[in-house]
Amino acid sequence: MEAVAAISEKGPLPFNAGAAAVIEALKAVEDEKETVWLHRGLLAIADLSQLTSVSARALRSNLVWNESSRSQTRQGANGKPGSQYFLPRGLVGLSVSNLLSKAEAVADATFSGQVGELHIVTALVQWMPNALRELGVNPEQLIAEVAAMEKGPIEDRIKKALELEVHQFAKAADKLADDVSQKSLQTRSQFTLHGHGSVSTPLWGALIRLEFDRLEQLVQEAANVRRETCKKVQELGSPGQLAQWRNRLQGRVDSEFATLHLRIVGLVGGAQYENEVRKFILDRSEWSSRLSKIKGAVDREAEMISREVSLGVYEPAKPTITVNISGGIVGALNLGTVVGDMNTAMGSLQARGGEELAQALKRLTEAVVKAEELGEQRREIVEALALVTEQAALSPEHRKVGVVNALLTRWQPVLVAASSVAEVWTALHPLLTTWFGIP
Repeated sequence: MEAVAAISEKGPLPFNAGAAAVIEALKAVEDEKETVWLHRGLLAIADLSQLTSVSARALRSNLVWNESSRSQTRQGANGKPGSQYFLPRGLVGLSVSNLLSKAEAVADATFSGQVGELHIVTALVQWMPNALRELGVNPEQLIAEVAAMEKGPIEDRIKKALELEVHQFAKAADKLADDVSQKSLQTRSQFTLHGHGSVSTPLWGALIRLEFDRLEQLVQEAANVRRETCKKVQELGSPGQLAQWRNRLQGRVDSEFATLHLRIVGLVGGAQYENEVRKFILDRSEWSSRLSKIKGAVDREAEMISREVSLGVYEPAKPTITVNISGGIVGALNLGTVVGDMNTAMGSLQARGGEELAQALKRLTEAVVKAEELGEQRREIVEALALVTEQAALSPEHRKVGVVNALLTRWQPVLVAASSVAEVWTALHPLLTTWFGIP
């Protein structure tokens, strides 16, 4: 099978095997104008091997697409005499390249390293939910089933996530160790210049403080890595998983403290002073106090992560902001799929933290559509706003800021002059320039 990748300015974002199979199935039913009719595309996906594609397995589920609707759609697609009425009157077509772009935007907004089947079906549902329903497909259930199947059993997901967490934490710990080693060498040099030798307790104290600083940073790095892991597998924020995380990290801190004297004598080059350094550490309350504070920080971080999980901080952002335009106006302005495209981008923009910008874009778009004084320009302005929204939903390095700036420059005089939208535009404009970094 030919490898599939979505192309961006930064480079291709790879597709996993299932997603590649879905795209190949859609390409196989393109017509001469490179259009895939939705009903034919769904059947092509459903006909894939269930071992290859979880979308195929989901579409064959009666919870997603019941057998009767699926059979009628197939009869209509095959042109069986008398079966034409099985298909909706207004058949919907899609471009595979557009679907690829939308799927990549969804993957990008959820910080995924590759495009999967979940990203493709999510993009499809956001793009044309009503058309799917007319064919008897339950859009929400489709996303739910593909998500559950593609993620795999929770035990496997937790195991893989923990393996990645260990790797990321080890990298952070190694960097902290290298940094403190450099600082320790500099500290020893400074003390030597002032006449302090290996048996200098002020030198030992300075080096020990650097080690405790490292342990404090180590705890923070561990918490940061666990938070990132919870974004992928929220179950790792459960009380049981956090208890294990806390115990492992506090055990690491205890172990580091128990061998702290060995690190110090290694730094000062005085192995014969090992017992003296150990006694120096154990006899001073300053060090035991800092140890207690660091272990307490582990408890606090575990509690904070647990609270964040309960508040839904790590749940994927749900697109709740959508542009609402009556069907009659959409048809009159010949907007076609523009509104659907914009709503898809709205969801990705929200996931990227741009809820305020999405709300402002929604208000302006709806105001423009109602502004009869703008006449035929309304369609062009809505198309421009849809493009701006799609660019805003991308990661910064993928955005075409020049294109956005040109659009804003082109339409600003028109929007300012229209009394019914001027105020809404004035509120949106600074949000856009800030988001895109336009002077």
